[in-house]
Amino acid sequence: MFLNIVTLSFKVNIAYRFDFITGIISEIVRAVARIAIWAAVYETNILISSAAPSFSQMTTHLIISGTLVTRWEFQGLIRSIDQSVKSGDLSINLLHPIDYPIYLFAREVGNYIYSVAIVALPAVLILSFWFDFDWPDKFSYGLLFVAFWFVGFTIFFLIACLFGLLTIWLMTAFAIEWLLEALMPILAGILVPLWLLPEPLATLARILPFAWIGYYPSQIYLGRIELGVAWILLVGGVLWVGLLVCWISFLWHRATKQFTVHGG
Repeated sequence: MFLNIVTLSFKVNIAYRFDFITGIISEIVRAVARIAIWAAVYETNILISSAAPSFSQMTTHLIISGTLVTRWEFQGLIRSIDQSVKSGDLSINLLHPIDYPIYLFAREVGNYIYSVAIVALPAVLILSFWFDFDWPDKFSYGLLFVAFWFVGFTIFFLIACLFGLLTIWLMTAFAIEWLLEALMPILAGILVPLWLLPEPLATLARILPFAWIGYYPSQIYLGRIELGVAWILLVGGVLWVGLLVCWISFLWHRATKQFTVHGG
């Protein structure tokens, strides 16, 4: 059933055949804007520390973290949960043979596969010819990048799902969307790399789950983290996945009890 939901979600996106063109253009424009900002920073040597990578590495980081691995619109998930709560459809999901959070994960995996395969990868390919783009030096780093990518998306989904389930009690998605939109670019190291953040914020950001969404995958891709440390970080990401799953399970259990008590 899980794979059927993934496939159906992918096919629904494929049905809108011309949306991918605007999606690719949009991703390229956003990436060019981010790169242009950092090009100006590098030219003036403003805020560049000894830990700063080369400009080609920074360009690669911006493309990998901002265009590829985070190419998923979490707002759709949060709004979907919010609308299900307000319309009462959430109580209907209690009758389905698959838990609602698992259904959401399968659906968003299908959406993400479409976004990456049809939009993000073509955009990255075009940007790699346009700018000085680095490729992994070692095959081992490439494999680790894929592992971090998968863990990062899972964490990304779980955080969005966790925030989305809060709408059951808050009855609004606007504030939650705004909060996550504000946190993501900074704590995930998408717009501002974590090495540029002041202490102790930088240290805190490195241990929060957001770092596994964008920052660590790009740093692994660039080979800026030693393999031994990378494996430890990968285990840390898996631990965050387990912790977030526990929190979501707790919230979903509370939510189902609430709907049952109120006759849902």
